[in-house]
Amino acid sequence: ESRTTYINGEVVGKLETYGFSAQIDHDFDGFTLTSITAYRDYDEYQNIDADFTDLTLNGHRILNQTYDTFTQEIRLASTTDNPVQWLVGGYYFNQDLRATNSTQQGALLRPFADAFTGGAISLLEAAFSLPAGTFLAEGSGQVLGAFDQTNETYGLFGQVDWSVNDKLTLTAGLRYTHDSKTMVSDITINDPFAALDFVQIFIAQAVAGGVPLAVAEQLSTNPDTNPYLGLGALQFFPPAGNVSGDQSDGALTGTLKVSYDVS
Repeated sequence: ESRTTYINGEVVGKLETYGFSAQIDHDFDGFTLTSITAYRDYDEYQNIDADFTDLTLNGHRILNQTYDTFTQEIRLASTTDNPVQWLVGGYYFNQDLRATNSTQQGALLRPFADAFTGGAISLLEAAFSLPAGTFLAEGSGQVLGAFDQTNETYGLFGQVDWSVNDKLTLTAGLRYTHDSKTMVSDITINDPFAALDFVQIFIAQAVAGGVPLAVAEQLSTNPDTNPYLGLGALQFFPPAGNVSGDQSDGALTGTLKVSYDVS
């Protein structure tokens, strides 16, 4: 293998990440208060020549990603010498993920694809009475793909340890956790060629030529009888709908333990 790739466009990659955390412990009469706060940020930018050839098949591919995470925990823990020790607290987590992607097709994709397919791209434009250059045009593709997801979680917990004697300890604990996620997308695609349904095109043409509908439907999914199916490899950006949804769930969990020190 030559292990060689070709690039004739801009290649940029930038990554910046940072984070911090702080812990505060304060002793009171019989218990300690602990607070732990943390934040982390991740930012990434990419602009690459995504066709990996020395031809301008791809115009550009720009990707931006940002992840922000914040956490907060607060605990109260007993510090006495009593046989019963306890701990209570709460935990909060918030993360926001944002990503945008733009991938547009280059100036040479159309002539390359037309030559590669024996002029099939031009023939399809003529069949649909479209101006030459409509399919796989420069600048077409995924104009924007933006995604935003937020995850929020909180938990409340408590635990009691009872030292029955020097060897035997009983432990009981409860925790309630609630988790919620929301996600929305904003997708803009401009690729008329990728929107073509080659199965339906074949069926329509076959029926118009006198082939019974049932036979045409059977032949439409066979690449040996439907030559259009091979063009699917050039449908880089088929239509995609936006997504908007959310989900949440909560659960109460517990623990019971018996611990015995043999020696």
